[in-house]
Amino acid sequence: MFQLTNPQTLRLSCSRQITTFVAIVLLVISVAPLRAEGDPSPVAQKIDALLEKSWAEKKVTPAPIADDAEFLRRTYLNLAGRIPAVSEAEEFFANESPGKRTELVNHLLEGPGYIRHFANVWKAAYLPELKTTSNFALTPELFDAWIRDHMMRNSPYDQIVRELIDASYDIVVAGLPKAKRP
Repeated sequence: MFQLTNPQTLRLSCSRQITTFVAIVLLVISVAPLRAEGDPSPVAQKIDALLEKSWAEKKVTPAPIADDAEFLRRTYLNLAGRIPAVSEAEEFFANESPGKRTELVNHLLEGPGYIRHFANVWKAAYLPELKTTSNFALTPELFDAWIRDHMMRNSPYDQIVRELIDASYDIVVAGLPKAKRP
């Protein structure tokens, strides 16, 4: 049974989660119409413009561009949830292609580490209380299978968000029982 000892802490925690969720939804909605098959440049340009506008309004100077070592480490942590193996680092540093950063990102996005890592990221972001309460008809295992399925199919984030906020949506994953969202 979940016991609440400090209601203020819960309100702050929920407020942060809601703020994060709203920010993700707004970003997804703002770039969703720009989604282009194959070429991410229009979406990247729109995001860059939004960031540059925000930095200018807030008088923020962005950090300098990361060197290859920092880029490699950050990219592996962000996309695969781990640091690169020595052999992966050596391969990246030996690559003299001007597009090696893009190649690395594409390689990681196509790998199973990305799906596994982002299934965990989205599970923690969307349903942080899933492990601490039994008030959900949705089990951690079912949600994990559902989000991994979306990640493997490369479902658009706006579709994922719509399914999450649609209380009548049945989450169905091949071979798993249906679970009605409460």
